[in-house]
Amino acid sequence: MKKSDVFGSVVQICIDGAMLYCAAFFAYFLRLSSRIEDIRPVEFSLSQSEFFGAATIGVGIVLGVMIIMGMYALRNRWSVFREMGMVIFSVTLGMMAIVVGLFLQLEWFDSRFIFLVSWGMGIVLVISARMIVRIVRRILLYQYGIGKNTVLFIGDIADVAQSRSALVQRQGKGVSVVGELPSVRLDQIEKIHTTYGLQTIIVASASYNRNDMVQLLHFCEINSIQFSYTPDTFDSLLADMETDVTQGVAFLSVHHTRLSGWGMVVKRMIDIVVSFLLLVLLSPFLVVVALLVKWESSGPAVVRLSRVGKGGSFYLYKFRSMVDHSEHFKKYLYSRNERSNDPLFKIQNDPRITRVGMVLRRYHIDEILELVNVLKGDMSLVGPRPHEPDEIKMFSFSQRKRFAVKAGMTGVAQVNGSHTLSFEEECAMDRYYIENWSLRLDIIILFKTALVVLQGRGA
Repeated sequence: MKKSDVFGSVVQICIDGAMLYCAAFFAYFLRLSSRIEDIRPVEFSLSQSEFFGAATIGVGIVLGVMIIMGMYALRNRWSVFREMGMVIFSVTLGMMAIVVGLFLQLEWFDSRFIFLVSWGMGIVLVISARMIVRIVRRILLYQYGIGKNTVLFIGDIADVAQSRSALVQRQGKGVSVVGELPSVRLDQIEKIHTTYGLQTIIVASASYNRNDMVQLLHFCEINSIQFSYTPDTFDSLLADMETDVTQGVAFLSVHHTRLSGWGMVVKRMIDIVVSFLLLVLLSPFLVVVALLVKWESSGPAVVRLSRVGKGGSFYLYKFRSMVDHSEHFKKYLYSRNERSNDPLFKIQNDPRITRVGMVLRRYHIDEILELVNVLKGDMSLVGPRPHEPDEIKMFSFSQRKRFAVKAGMTGVAQVNGSHTLSFEEECAMDRYYIENWSLRLDIIILFKTALVVLQGRGA
């Protein structure tokens, strides 16, 4: 962990907080200005000191949301557009949290003008400040080398070349490789550290003597150097472990997923509340969709499709987007399958899809009824894609890891263009979700899903 990263994160929190304060007081004084007051007289009584107290609570809530959303993570290397999107989403979510808090306290802030202007200006000022910080950091990095990550690689030539290429591609000019060693040699490592001030040591090969690795770890701990290594296949399976020491004997337990304990309880509660509310709110729209499906073609408006998830087989509910008994025609279309190299079946311009079905699929309207499966507990809002029983038969043993968690209406693969991904890439994304689950990750996926739906992009 670099001191410059910690310092930068602390400074960023202070800058964002200052921008949110500026946005709040800009809205406050704008509302009290004579021009706005001539249009609509002020109907609230709130002194500057009282507003400062209210603004402090509001800024604290928004910053809290931004922290939860990972806006100040030490290793964030987001693109400009992703950072802007995360600012918009986090500030909006924070403002919504304030509204919910006021509602639960049975209070309401009389000036919607101040609230809306604070929200809009908060987004504008925070994004503007972050863009300026980006420019300043780039100038300090490129012209003065401040914030550059000095790295030493240890390993075989081929392994080092691969790891170095990946690191440089990710960090660009922010990384400076100051040396490469074929093996762990502490005397040479110490000389390199004295000369360049190492911040990171990366072991690119996993076949070194255990004692040498332990000494290297001690050296990194003593000198506050980040130690990293590229794991082999078995190491990667042990990424999340818990240590239990009993009578001097250490037992390491492997966590197959972070989605356990209270995390699982919170996720299920969110699934129940959100799915129930959406089904109630969308019920008139669902009736209209059902009538349109029945109007165009014969057959039921809603179909039950057999799928396999964590708990075994279940029936998936969807609006019918194909002709009735479409499964009977599937065997005649196998020759046109575009994904013959993996278990999935997919063809462009499927002749079984109806005209109404094309619209339903483009905007994922046919999948809304999966909220019933979420409410029942068959599925979750976010998770791996549910699969047909025939597809499961073709899965390898490792690909079945996706059954460690409930299937989801949407997931990492779906918001990253699953229709263009190979099955192995989709499985890798599902494994990432299972091993790195967090409530923040679910919120990000749901936010991206909304963008995908609004843009009419297929999943």
